[in-house]
Amino acid sequence: MPSLNPVIKPIIFTFLIMFISVSATTYMKDNIEKKAVQIREKRSMLSVMEKRGENILELKRGYPLIKDKLPKIEKALPDERNINELVNAVENAATRTNNAQVLSFEPLDNAQSAGTKIRSVKLSSTVSGNVGTFSAYLSALEELPYFIAIDSISIQNNSAAPNNGKMTLTAKVFISK
Repeated sequence: MPSLNPVIKPIIFTFLIMFISVSATTYMKDNIEKKAVQIREKRSMLSVMEKRGENILELKRGYPLIKDKLPKIEKALPDERNINELVNAVENAATRTNNAQVLSFEPLDNAQSAGTKIRSVKLSSTVSGNVGTFSAYLSALEELPYFIAIDSISIQNNSAAPNNGKMTLTAKVFISK
């Protein structure tokens, strides 16, 4: 048996070295993979930050173009405590285009985001006239400085009087609280 001992010692030593090598290689591979993931995440973050910086620069460049229009944008949302301006503007649109109008507003039960100072009100308008005056009325509404989103329009022709029909319009008007 003493003769096996010199043979077994190098084999055990070789296996021990191989075990240590495999363990070290596995440990280093895991660390390299973790570092690679971190590098990819940092690259992605840098890319996002660069794009964000570009967007901010673009906004700064574009701000002078809209700076003078900001008061107009603020006027587009009439205060709910003073909605008469809006009512008068819609009524004047009908008068200017030779239409008779019945106008009504009603609050919408819409969920408001927390902190939002904007809400919508339903506008219903029935206008009497003809196709030409209806078209002029819609153009006059488009020209108003308010945010108005038209939901539906229906036109009824009067067979007894072809130039006298009715147009019913429903829309949302956005106002500030």
